Amino acid sequence: MIKLYVLIAIMEVFDRLMSSFGQDALDSLYWNTRFRPFHRRVALSVVVVLIYSIVHSLILFVHIATLNVAMNSADQSLLTLLVSGNFAEIKTSVFKKFDRQNLFQLACSDVVERFKLTLFLLLVLLLNVCQDGSSEMFREFAKVAAIVLFGEFLAAASLLSTRLKHTGMITVQARGNGPVSTIMTECTQGNKLRGIVRGNFDNLDGLSTLQELLGTATLAITLEPAGKERYQGVVPLEEENLSKCLEFYFYQSEQLPTRIKLASNAETATGMLIQQLPTSGDREKSQDDWQRVSSLFETLSSSEQLTLSHNDQLYRLFHEQALRLFEPQSMQFSCSCSRQRTETALISLGQEEVMDISEEQGLIMVTCEFCAQEYRFTARDVSQLFEPEDPRIH
Repeated sequence: MIKLYVLIAIMEVFDRLMSSFGQDALDSLYWNTRFRPFHRRVALSVVVVLIYSIVHSLILFVHIATLNVAMNSADQSLLTLLVSGNFAEIKTSVFKKFDRQNLFQLACSDVVERFKLTLFLLLVLLLNVCQDGSSEMFREFAKVAAIVLFGEFLAAASLLSTRLKHTGMITVQARGNGPVSTIMTECTQGNKLRGIVRGNFDNLDGLSTLQELLGTATLAITLEPAGKERYQGVVPLEEENLSKCLEFYFYQSEQLPTRIKLASNAETATGMLIQQLPTSGDREKSQDDWQRVSSLFETLSSSEQLTLSHNDQLYRLFHEQALRLFEPQSMQFSCSCSRQRTETALISLGQEEVMDISEEQGLIMVTCEFCAQEYRFTARDVSQLFEPEDPRIH
């Protein structure tokens, strides 16, 4: 560890020496090519600059290699030592007095140092990605796109569930032929939420848009009021994002002017919906009000949605309007799976097929894809599904 630390320190010293020498060499080359372009010293300056570039590049490559070893070492004390050394160096620079004439040179050095550190970190990351076993790490980065899209679907289901006037459930589902084949989210009138994503997550490299992830897809909105007939509306996923697709759904199915903004990252999902309600008053004034509110709504950015509270968002957009705020309601995950529903699903497969699976595997295990709950059925459990025992009378 000490040898590696010394090697890194030596590389930093050589880097600064070569930087100073390179500045003089480039100044000499510039002066010679401008004031005496046909002098023999021009060729000498070119050779010196080429040798300098090769040597300095080799030093930087060795520096990157040692940093890569330090960052991937199991002993984190070396990395801590390097960071503390840089802080000590920054401290000496901050409390040092500089002349006004040297401020421009100081600013240029600061820009170069930031560029070099950024480049070093990117190259170290690239080395880790290209090494063995890095495909799993790169795959995790690619999955973020699917997580962000899934977050937008969860936010959409939460928003649309507020339109349920009676006990029931709303489902937002998309099916396509892309790497992400299915996204489905459900939300009940009681703010109970669940969802699932299916697809080939190994083929998400470089994909981020809705069409790239889902391919040619359709969006289905299903309303299931308790004790009433189910209603479903289907629209193609042809817009640039889910928000625009949902706006098209409202325009086509309910013919209500609607604006929706959804935003999501790996940790947060949020959304906002405004809708023009039918009115029997002055239609022209109502339309003007809707245009003004829509224009203000379009100024809301995704970053503001993810960082600002709901009250702050509403104040920034509609602080000149008289708003009525309701009490906030918390969302919670809830799965409707149960052993009884699983038994019903097995019975629907038929006695012969279920018996064959039981004889072949010995134990039937059914796992809920929403909550990962496992339901196990032994051979005796399976036989009781189709041939229940007669109750005994004592």
